[in-house]
Amino acid sequence: MSRWQRARGVHVPCDVLLAVDAYLPWSGGSRVYYHNLYRRLAHQHGLTIRVETSHCSGEDQFDAASCSPHFDIRRDGERLTDWKSKRAPVLAQKLLHIVRAAVQTSPAAIHCGDLFPQDFAGLLLRKAAGLPFLVFVHGDEISQTDGRRLQPHVRNSIYRAADCVVAANSYAYDRAVAICGSSERVTMITPGVDCDAFRPGERPEWISREFSLGDSPVIVTVARLVKKKGHETVLRSLPAVLKRVPDLKYLVVGEGPEELKLKQLAAHLGIERHVRFAGNVPHPLLPDFYRAGDVFCMINQQDASGDIESFGMVFIEASASGKPVIGGRSGGTGQSIVEGQTGFLCEPCDSERLGHLLVMLLQRTALRQRMGEAGVLRARGEFNWDLRAQRLLELHRGIVESKPRPLQRSQSCPAR
Repeated sequence: MSRWQRARGVHVPCDVLLAVDAYLPWSGGSRVYYHNLYRRLAHQHGLTIRVETSHCSGEDQFDAASCSPHFDIRRDGERLTDWKSKRAPVLAQKLLHIVRAAVQTSPAAIHCGDLFPQDFAGLLLRKAAGLPFLVFVHGDEISQTDGRRLQPHVRNSIYRAADCVVAANSYAYDRAVAICGSSERVTMITPGVDCDAFRPGERPEWISREFSLGDSPVIVTVARLVKKKGHETVLRSLPAVLKRVPDLKYLVVGEGPEELKLKQLAAHLGIERHVRFAGNVPHPLLPDFYRAGDVFCMINQQDASGDIESFGMVFIEASASGKPVIGGRSGGTGQSIVEGQTGFLCEPCDSERLGHLLVMLLQRTALRQRMGEAGVLRARGEFNWDLRAQRLLELHRGIVESKPRPLQRSQSCPAR
């Protein structure tokens, strides 16, 4: 199809219309989750996929490399920062855009990756046109709307009307089952990991050189600089850790609204010369940053809005890279970290306990190696993307052929 045809919006039917507010190269685990699933549906299983999403930095290069006759990414508008009532005009505009895309593509089914307006658009299309729709639940959309007045009612109506609900972790699965009243239409497909990209290896020389790491022990965090990721807890643990490991470096990968506050905190604690802020890193370079560390640490927590870490793909990526991991005992990280085997869980905000765990791992090479090896084996054995894409294909075919048929919980990609 020519660029002129694309610009004119020629009717091009597809198997799946995927509506998500943010898609790669936006950073974040859910973006990686969707891309790994849907590119496999297109390239391995021959489905035609149309992705409707928002604009973001770096999209031209990413879309040019990703699009194919079976996989098309279309972008319109900006990503929503929240679901507050003042966003109603933007929500309505996005909803109408999704409806127009459905009319344009006549999809066999619509798959929706965000509660508002994507899931709501799927509900309207289901009721108005009988279009089968599948919704993803990560868990944070439930915790974030629980305290609202009207949003929980709309959310529950959407999940109960969906032909299939795909939960990305056990926390989301349990909550979705409770909302739907049964497990008939709820299936769990946890994230996977690309073990060809995320693999053990030596610290890359270019990272050592660029961030002046040398041979120092290094703690790494890969996450947006937002409250729920717990960077502050790590920083507050470091003064005590540095007394035992004086040449330690802390490599912070990511950007976000908390950056200035975190830099000020590091200065206040007198540890700024030990902290390296790497900024936003393109996804293809992330494996090198995992390999640069000795320990991966992200003490995730629930923030004031109710947002949580629903699974924690970064922990699986770090494990696949052969690193012991430390995460917050919050949200869904109990699935991504095996306590005492691949790493440890720490209570959010407990910087003293975190300091003890960091010193133990940094000073005990054999323990780091044992946990890293256990993480690699688990990542390779339990987090295969191909199996997850196959399961999603089965769910898609089920709702298209049955319109709808009750679906049982996945046994191929269970929680571990």
